[in-house]
Amino acid sequence: MHGIFEEKIDRILIEIKKRGRSWRSIFLLDQYGYSAVTIRTLQNIFQNLPFAEVILTFAVDSLIDYMANSTECKNMLQNLGLAYDLSNLENDKQQKNWRSVIQFRLYRELVDNAGARYYTNFFIKSSESTRSYWLLHLSMHSKAKDEMQALHWSLENHFVSEGKAGLNMLAYDPKRDVDFTRQPSFFFNESDKEKNQKALLGQLPALIPSNGISVGEFYNIHCNQTTATFKMICSALQELYLHEEIEVRLMSGKSKKKGSKIDAHDFIKPASQLIFPFCSSH
Repeated sequence: MHGIFEEKIDRILIEIKKRGRSWRSIFLLDQYGYSAVTIRTLQNIFQNLPFAEVILTFAVDSLIDYMANSTECKNMLQNLGLAYDLSNLENDKQQKNWRSVIQFRLYRELVDNAGARYYTNFFIKSSESTRSYWLLHLSMHSKAKDEMQALHWSLENHFVSEGKAGLNMLAYDPKRDVDFTRQPSFFFNESDKEKNQKALLGQLPALIPSNGISVGEFYNIHCNQTTATFKMICSALQELYLHEEIEVRLMSGKSKKKGSKIDAHDFIKPASQLIFPFCSSH
């Protein structure tokens, strides 16, 4: 089907709905720009196709280069469906690592309004220029997100995430940039895998509600804030269970055998007796 995607999307949705019942589909929106696909179109896809996945490239650095407090830029952002407040643009540019600040605000605006429950966003660093672009994966199901996440870890090539290990890694904080923390970008290598596991061990116990929660539901709640896969989360939970920092029970209510593989149906809760680590003060 040849033509402009935005003009063909309704026909595409009709054609997909003619096939089967699940309407599984992947939209590879490889636009090399930032203005060819609007948020309204993404909403249209997920409202009509609950099992759809969208892989969208977005030339965010090019957009930031173009951004100015002007009528033209305001109209362009409105057409995209982005509500970035251009009146604050000059103040944003005065901040250290200002491009990351602007990127994070654009990112939140996009994923909060795209209509997808689950999302994964990574940067692709160009080897030929200093500009980078986003590779966004959007879906309505955490399993689809987990598979995409696992793919990034297995490839370990050009993908990079501008964040930290563990959870809440995508929440940019100017006080915690590389100059402040001495922590470089996240490259999905063995070293980052070890950092991820260590960070999860420290973060997960405090996030488990006192009355407990299933592992599957726990992952669904927190997976958008981490590069960790479901398998990595389970590995961290298993180590916490071995050290008696959490309790793990089967669906029957019985305690799970230590050393057994943790799965989505298991029930986790904080340990009834807290563990107090003792460490040196230096």
